[in-house]
Amino acid sequence: MLPDEKQKVLFVRFSAYGDIIMCLPALAHYISLRPQDEVHLAISPRFSDIVRHLPGIAKLHHYAPQRNLRGFSDYARCAMELAAQRFDAVFDWQANPRSRLLVSTLLARQVYSFDRRVRRHQLDKCVNTLLAAGLEPLGNIVPLPLSSPSDEEWAQQTVSSLAPASAYIALGIGGFWETKLWPEENFTRLMDLMNVRGEFHFVILGGSDTRELERSRHIHDARPEYCTNLCGHTSIGQAAALVRACDLTISHDTSVMHLAWSQGRPVIGIFGATDPVRTGPQGSASYAFAAHELACHPCFRGRCRLPRMECLLRVTPKDVAGLAHEMLGQPPAESEAVLSAFEQ
Repeated sequence: MLPDEKQKVLFVRFSAYGDIIMCLPALAHYISLRPQDEVHLAISPRFSDIVRHLPGIAKLHHYAPQRNLRGFSDYARCAMELAAQRFDAVFDWQANPRSRLLVSTLLARQVYSFDRRVRRHQLDKCVNTLLAAGLEPLGNIVPLPLSSPSDEEWAQQTVSSLAPASAYIALGIGGFWETKLWPEENFTRLMDLMNVRGEFHFVILGGSDTRELERSRHIHDARPEYCTNLCGHTSIGQAAALVRACDLTISHDTSVMHLAWSQGRPVIGIFGATDPVRTGPQGSASYAFAAHELACHPCFRGRCRLPRMECLLRVTPKDVAGLAHEMLGQPPAESEAVLSAFEQ
């Protein structure tokens, strides 16, 4: 239990974008309940921009885990820097062998962490550490400030410049694991099904990795008349603002999906090898498709051992389009009628 007086507290979460975003509602909750504390965050410099608009963080400590000799020197530097701070309490939300070793060298009076093998949502695991420290439970997730006013202005201008539409839908098409990636042709089919009456415009989002850029180009070039490709052209703050400006987000288990639900925006998640129980979007405006009936799901593998990735193929464009129509305000019966007419 944390005492009432001011504490110097460290939170450890090095990577990656999606995992960090899932922890942020718990971090914001802590800051709101204990504004007297001096809060520090250990994070990889690659991902630190995701927290730069979150109030109440006194200092960031940068550490990027590596497996070479430089990684050891960076680890030693970070350990000495953190030890010099003499923290009263540490919350280890990375919860892996490297972070546990690092935290053990800090000699903090209180350490809170969790077993990452437990099948619970990442946010719930973080909240449980706060409960163990004597804090109140987290209620509804308050939308997080993940973008700057200039990011918000840019997003509004960008959406305003797009072709007129009854709704704008962000598509998160990126990811490094092939077992997370919904087939390109499914995104194309989804756009076709939703645009039977030409109502919607899609904005493709993703990172600057070569594979993501190639996927985004293929999806855009297949249907350039009703989608805009911004993959690789946004900062994380701009992507967050653009998701806020859109009416719905449809995404793999990737940062774009987490940006949506953490800001209270409607989102549909599509899951292959990973588990929505652990990393799915939360909130009443969120839904996750996953092939729970498969014996191999979730496998948490970057490559599928089967001849084809059945888990992703079982999430059909028709099912996603039907739910998207409903979430955007069309009655289910009307949505089904539209989809059936298109199929014929």
